[in-house]
Amino acid sequence: MDTDLPETEHDFSVDVIVTPEQVIYCEARRRPAGIVWSHLSIEKIRAIPALSVRAEAQEPGR
Repeated sequence: MDTDLPETEHDFSVDVIVTPEQVIYCEARRRPAGIVWSHLSIEKIRAIPALSVRAEAQEPGR
C-alpha cells in the first residue's frame, strides 16, 4: 500500500535514504524554520535541558 504518512508542522523529511542495495534521493525535502514552541508543553521543555535554555533565551519568564 502506497499512502502518504500524516505530518505535522514540526516534522521534517530526509534528504537521502541509503540501503545496502541502493541510494534514494528524496525530492520533497521539508524543514521547519525552527522549534515549534506551541507543540511543546512546559513540562517537556523543562525535561530537556537544551530546550529549557533556548526557551529562556527566546521568551524570558517562560
